[in-house]
Amino acid sequence: MLKNLVAWIILFICVFPTTAKTPVQQVTEVKVEPSKDENIQFARLIARKEGISEELFIRILLDESSGSSTVIGDMNIICKKGPNKGKPVRARGLFQITECHWPKITDEQAFNPVWSTLWAAERFNEGRIDIWTTVFRK
Repeated sequence: MLKNLVAWIILFICVFPTTAKTPVQQVTEVKVEPSKDENIQFARLIARKEGISEELFIRILLDESSGSSTVIGDMNIICKKGPNKGKPVRARGLFQITECHWPKITDEQAFNPVWSTLWAAERFNEGRIDIWTTVFRK
C-alpha cells in the first residue's frame, strides 16, 4: 500500500508541476491524466486511511465523474446565490466541486485528483456527504 502511495505522489509531482516553466518547457511538457483505475485506487486508499465508507466514497466518485479528473459538469444548471449567481454551476473534477457552492476553490485544485480526493474525504468526515446529489441515488 505504501508503494502505491509513493507511486501516486511521484505521478502527482510529474503531472502537476508547481514551478514556473520557460516557453520551451511549456510546449514540450506532456501532462498525463491519471487513469480511472488509478483515481479509484487512490480514493480507496484515502477512504481506508480516513475510516470512511469506501463503497460510498467510490460510488460518489464514479457517479460524479466516471473516474475522470478532467470532467466539467452541470453547465446547464444556473447558480441561484453567491458570487456566481446567474452563472452555470460548473462542477469540476473527480468529485465535481462546483464554482457555485465553492467559489474559492480554484480549477487547479478541483481538477487535481489528489487534492480533490482529500477535500472530498474532509467533507465526508464533516458529515457533509449530502453535497453530492448522487449520494441519494440507489
